[in-house]
Amino acid sequence: MTQSSMFLSQIINTFSGLKEYLGNAYILFISLLIILILVLAINYIYRKNNYLNYLPGLLALVVGVFMLIFNIGNLLYVENLHKLETTIVLIVSGLCGIIFALLLSVIKKPKKKKKKVSKKKKKDNQNDLE
Repeated sequence: MTQSSMFLSQIINTFSGLKEYLGNAYILFISLLIILILVLAINYIYRKNNYLNYLPGLLALVVGVFMLIFNIGNLLYVENLHKLETTIVLIVSGLCGIIFALLLSVIKKPKKKKKKVSKKKKKDNQNDLE
């Protein structure tokens, strides 16, 4: 076996061992990916309106918080653990979507241009000093 194939097989074995501990964590990554793609699509379509970028993350966060509030009494029963998992996934995805939209707005923020002082204003300032 070559060295690269040995390395790849070690990585595969490591991830297969982690699968036992992570369980259904792929649902979180898929929901994060969907929200990030939605934020990027909204950012591309509506370039002028930065507030729409926050909509997917905010929507997921609100739905997750409402699920938590309405099911707070019976979330810890074994038959309702899927609701708890969905609530956690929605809240985490929403927060990550909001943070990603905030980062996009910081990156997209226009740079302030320095105003050049015209010659006329310079002459007026010099005359005032004299």
